[in-house]
Amino acid sequence: MSQDLALPGLDRKARWSAAAAEFRAPTRYPADVVLGTTQAPTGSYVDRGRVDRSSDESYDPRHEGELWKAAERLTAFDS
Repeated sequence: MSQDLALPGLDRKARWSAAAAEFRAPTRYPADVVLGTTQAPTGSYVDRGRVDRSSDESYDPRHEGELWKAAERLTAFDS
């Protein structure tokens, strides 16, 4: 589908501006944490600009062990 059909009535500059804004949105929140705009302690879960609790699965030690084993396998790290 061409951009003309996707965004009718917008000139080329406006289409590029809309596309750039759409691209920036998902990267803005992590950048805000790095730059200190969003205050979050190390290891925090940040959801769209606010510190929140991650899912219960994130705190499951069994899942942590599975993830660690997968990381070792994928990086060929022998412990």
